[in-house]
Order: sequence, then structure tokens, then C-alpha cells
Amino acid sequence: MNPLNCASFCASLFKINLFNMTLSFFLKKQASGKLYLTARFFNGLKSVYKPTGFLAHKITDWNKNTHRLEGNLSANSLIAEWEKKFGAYLTYCEDNQLTPEFDKAAQAICGDLKLKGFTLQDAVQAYIDHLEFKGKVTRKYTILLNTVISYEKELGREVKLAGINGSLCLNVATHCTKFLKNENSTTKKKIQYLMKALKHAKSKGMIAAIPDQESLDLDTPPSSRHPLEEDELTILKNYEPRNKAERIVYDAFLFGCETGLRYSDVINIAPINVLNKNGKTYLNFLMVKSRGKKPIVPLSEYAQKILGKYLKDLKTPYFNELPTNQEVNRTLKEIFDHAELKRICIKYTQKGRGKATPNYVPMDELAHFHMARHTCATLLIERGVKIADVKLMLGHSKIDTTMKYIKVNEEDAMDNLRAALDVKPAVIKSMENKAV
Repeated sequence: MNPLNCASFCASLFKINLFNMTLSFFLKKQASGKLYLTARFFNGLKSVYKPTGFLAHKITDWNKNTHRLEGNLSANSLIAEWEKKFGAYLTYCEDNQLTPEFDKAAQAICGDLKLKGFTLQDAVQAYIDHLEFKGKVTRKYTILLNTVISYEKELGREVKLAGINGSLCLNVATHCTKFLKNENSTTKKKIQYLMKALKHAKSKGMIAAIPDQESLDLDTPPSSRHPLEEDELTILKNYEPRNKAERIVYDAFLFGCETGLRYSDVINIAPINVLNKNGKTYLNFLMVKSRGKKPIVPLSEYAQKILGKYLKDLKTPYFNELPTNQEVNRTLKEIFDHAELKRICIKYTQKGRGKATPNYVPMDELAHFHMARHTCATLLIERGVKIADVKLMLGHSKIDTTMKYIKVNEEDAMDNLRAALDVKPAVIKSMENKAV
């Protein structure tokens, strides 16, 4: 075991050493602080680790004299059985002049390594620890953890990873829609997060395999986009933020309205991404979500003035002090409320297999950062910019995605068609009279 790995503690001196391979046990400390009993196979050059599924409360639970877990009879009886089977395998190799192999050595005792101690909570917590170690936001997985705790409370027992089946996701989804009253869209996201946690658990050896899951059969309600209209954007631009924390959110949102950038791109834009060619300023960057796609994003004077407020150095992103997306959305709701942007909007909700229900709510309750992207696209189209040009600016792969931003007004459409055909209404009437 790597001595530099301070997250692991080798607590066993006991080893079976027959025919150039050893089996030892130690307590491995996870980032969450939990201690797991782990088996280590070692052939002098390479180590292979297998989690046993048994949990210890503190490092002193491992008795260095007896090489057993204090007060855990089931774990200790299995440790003795594993040692016996491993010894038998090595004796077999020696008698037959065979070189012990990791896979076969593990197989000799893996029938007993059922990972009985790991629960669904452990899997989600392990993924949270993994994300925290990488410096990523874990709020949505913390919500998932609370959902799992609620689900296990409803069941009246812990859900063991070794015992999960193909109906796990369906059962958790049912709990979300019926017990927690989550909307279908929220439930689907939770199940997606749960599957990510399970895949991570599998990669860490906490679960042998993930059973194929039954279909959720949950319809998603119609999406509702609520871009700001021209007059509403003007009202927002005339709004005066109340403090520094509100100011950066306010400016970042208006920058999004000018450029159509997502939150994930706004927080990464730095001065090195701003280029000037032939007197025209534009952004040169790779989009985060769209797999490194380069959009065409010209910068308006208004957008340039916003960036000028946050210039630090060439490499530091302008909005590096912007809070998390969730915090930004909460602040935006407050800004919209104080700016009195309260146009009534329709939001559809759907729970379980019921029908989508329209709800009428004021805009300030729906405010979120992605509304800036919707606003930019919608207003550009209404100002006469070609759909193909808007598609390039937003970085969409398909024109169908950009088409969703078009609001069709039949009366305006008729006027535009008449103008394009260059046929005056009077001429049309005379043609109709001749036809009669």
C-alpha cells in the first residue's frame, strides 16, 4: 500500500505468506471519515484491493494482537474463513507448481465477499466525497442523499447494495412522486444522479454489478420558456442593485442577455477570450456543455462595459467571484421581485402518471440564470436576425433547437408574407373579383 496515501491506515501485521502471495487486512479511511475493512492481495510487485463491506467506527476497532475487528463476530468469522480458503488456494498452487494469480486468488474467496455492509446511503455519500475532493458542487447529491434516507425510512430498513434489483430506480421514483410530491422532471434528475452514484460505487468495488433497471415511464411536462420582453429588459437595466453581492449576479445576468452564454460559460470567460478584429470585438472560447464547440459571439458596447467593471488580469475570469448557480438563481428571484418584474407566466407541473397541470405564477418566482440565454435568442429573432445566425451564436448543433425560441404571431406572419410576395391587398381584391 502506498505509504503516502494518508487516507488509508494499514492496521494488520498478520499475513498468510505461502508461495509468493500474501493476504492481509486493514482499515481504509474514506474522505467521509468512515473506516472500511479492506482485503489486500500482494505478490511482491503489485497489490489488488477488495472491500469486504464491513464498517469500523474508529481505527482502534482493529485489534493488532488478534487481527480481528472488536465486537464484530460476523466479520471476524468471515475473516477466518477467507484466510482458510486463501491458504488452501496457495497450497494447491504450490503442490501443482502453479504461479498464484490475482483473479483466481480473489475468486477463491470472493464468493464470500458479498459486500454486505455497504448501503445505498454509503454509495451516494462516497460519490459526494469524490465530488468534494475534485472541488465540485455537491448540493444536488446532498438532496439525493436526503431522498435516499427518506426512502429507507419509508421502507423501515437500510437498502443493501448487495441486495438491489431492477426495480430500485422505479421504487425510488415512486417514493419521490407520491411521498415527497416531486415533479416528474425533478424525479428523473434524481434517478440520473442515483445511477451516477451507483456507477461510481461499482468502480470502487462497493457493488459487484448494477442490475438493469425497469423503465420509469414518467412523462415530462411541456417546457415553458419565459424570456424577458424588450420593455422588461429595459426595466431591468434601469434597476439599481442593493449591494455588492447582488451587483455581480445582476451584471452577469445582463451579460448573458447580451451574449446568450450559459452560466457554465459566463464564469469561465477571461480577458484572453476577448479578441478585436477590424475594430469589432468578439468572444473566442470553447463552450463547456457543447463539447468544446466554438460559437460566434460578438460583444456589444453594453456587454464590454460590464466586463470592464471586473477586469483583473489576462487569465482571471471576469466573474470568478460569482456564486453557485443555485445561489445566483435565488438572488435573481429577489432582483426580479424588487424590480417588479411580475408578468404572469404559465408553468406546467406533472407528478407520477397524471396529466400536466398548468400553473399561473409571477415571473419573479421563475427567474433563473438560463432565462438570460432565452432572452438573448428570442429578442435577436424578434429584431430580425436570421435563425441560422442565432444558431451559430448559441452554438446549437441543430436548427430545431433554435426554432424553439420563435414566437409565431399569425397577424404579423400574414403581413410579412404579403410584404415578401410584394402583392398589395388592393390587387388581391381585384384578382378575387375577376375570379368570381
